[in-house]
Amino acid sequence: MNEKGCFYGLLVGFVVGITRMIIDFYYKVPTCMEKWTDGDPRPAFVKNVHYMYFALILFWLTITTAVIVSLLTSPLPAKHLVRTTYWTRNDHREIVDEDHFDEAAGIHDNEREQPGIPMEEKNKTESTSVDQESSSPVEHDYVAPTFRRRYVKPAWDWFCGYDYSPAGELSQAEFRRHLHKLTSLKQDPRAKWFLNVMLVIVLAVALFLFVFFSIHAGGR
Repeated sequence: MNEKGCFYGLLVGFVVGITRMIIDFYYKVPTCMEKWTDGDPRPAFVKNVHYMYFALILFWLTITTAVIVSLLTSPLPAKHLVRTTYWTRNDHREIVDEDHFDEAAGIHDNEREQPGIPMEEKNKTESTSVDQESSSPVEHDYVAPTFRRRYVKPAWDWFCGYDYSPAGELSQAEFRRHLHKLTSLKQDPRAKWFLNVMLVIVLAVALFLFVFFSIHAGGR
């Protein structure tokens, strides 16, 4: 499913669910006497369809809408599916994030490759622009720091937890490495085996309890 399919699927499910909720609030459940005298004024899909069945219908309606819209629209590019689906979970290609800014390289990820512009021409254009800027006269006037920059901004950064000192930059780099380690798909084979075995045990215990108490309650 692509973005449009998910969006319109959620939109259709939201509209249908909100409509059912508004009708439930508008039409009150009549009493037994009112049913005998005036009948049930509620619409048929409210009074004849249990809310659990309606939830099941709404679920499949949302899924069907998302699948149909996804098939009728253009699919996502392959670069956006790296390790985001079951079939691409073991894809070891680097994720290209267009909004990510590489502080070391000083560029965004979408600026790493520009197949339409040769690298030599790009470097030449950048060097020419730099030479033109350096040749133009620039006047550097000393501007004294204002009260806001000297006191207010540091206090605000401290309150929000921002730390632009070298130690703070180092701690943020360590945090990014730790986050990369946590989100890694590499898994110890022994841990994988243990988790699968425990999953089977939990499912077996749940099934046993369900069957046992069902038979025990039905025998009374």
